[in-house]
Amino acid sequence: MLKFLDKTRNEFLSDKLPSKLRSIVCDIEYYVNSNSEYKTLIVTSVFRTKEKQQQICKDLGKKYYASVHEYWRGVDIFIKDAPRSYHKKVADTINEVYPYGSGRFKTVVLHGSNIPGLGFHLHLQVNDQTV
Repeated sequence: MLKFLDKTRNEFLSDKLPSKLRSIVCDIEYYVNSNSEYKTLIVTSVFRTKEKQQQICKDLGKKYYASVHEYWRGVDIFIKDAPRSYHKKVADTINEVYPYGSGRFKTVVLHGSNIPGLGFHLHLQVNDQTV
């Protein structure tokens, strides 16, 4: 089951979000529901303003850097009750199926922070080269 925090449902359904990114989220939901006891995925972030990104960077003690969320090319999801190791397994599996394209980046990255609400999660991102 796919659930949404706050305004993420409308953002997830927006025409601004690339359809391939939405498809990858749905494929992850299918994969998790078919291959594990975990049944709930929560979309925690889709679009992010520059100001919100600046605040996140400040809270992390980092200099501002642009995020794909600012350009409607990123989605964060969390698999409810699943350990970090399972999130990593999902990330590794999806990256084999959906290569990001050239460069060192990946389609799915497991990351997190100490900021409340931004704990470990799967960060999905696409570009024009993502298969």
